[in-house]
Amino acid sequence: MELKGRLSEFPLRELLDVCVQTMISGMVEVETPDGATLLFFRRGELQHAHGPHATGDAAVWPLFLLEDAAYCFRGEGVSAIQTITDSAVPLIARAAAKAEQWRAVEHLIPHTRIVPVRALPVSMEQIQIHEEDWPVLASLDDQRTVAEVALVTSLDEVAVAHSLVRLHAAGLVVFSTTPRAPESPPQAPPASPTASPTAHLFAQLLTRLPLPASAPEPAVDPFASTDELVRLLRAA
Repeated sequence: MELKGRLSEFPLRELLDVCVQTMISGMVEVETPDGATLLFFRRGELQHAHGPHATGDAAVWPLFLLEDAAYCFRGEGVSAIQTITDSAVPLIARAAAKAEQWRAVEHLIPHTRIVPVRALPVSMEQIQIHEEDWPVLASLDDQRTVAEVALVTSLDEVAVAHSLVRLHAAGLVVFSTTPRAPESPPQAPPASPTASPTAHLFAQLLTRLPLPASAPEPAVDPFASTDELVRLLRAA
């Protein structure tokens, strides 16, 4: 059995609800701009999901962001892999809610492959950072995508995205579609070494934040890690 259609005519939520209510077994294939996402049902329970960039629960909720897409249901598609253990009804409801939360940030973060890059704020005086945003800030290395930051911090991708938008509003983060190129170590010491963008950022932070009177003279490039940036911001 094969059934084809478009989500603009038969919304995804209704399609998945029908699969659950009829306790059907088979595969739903949804064509996304990045490739097909496959949803495997066994007797009405969503057993496995595989998308272009994620599997399991993480492959389901982005489908609810689609305004329109072609879909195809095939009754013979059953997977031997199980990446989903939750019951289908709450999982589908949670995925729809997560997509709605993502809509609030997608103007800045259209997908989880965006790379958050650390930036130097215009002023350190007015920065306010929420407690839940510190783990996200500490995990940034100008290379990790939003999805990778979520893995490193063990946080939900939507929660990470909301934290990043708040950090962006504070002037601490900008967004890129590609990672910042890592600094290559020089083969020989240059006559007049120039600081890397990250080192320059930390150097400016140092000049903006007063050191305690008893603090020793800082060495060259003292803030070579994000941990030091976080320490300085906490002290601000």
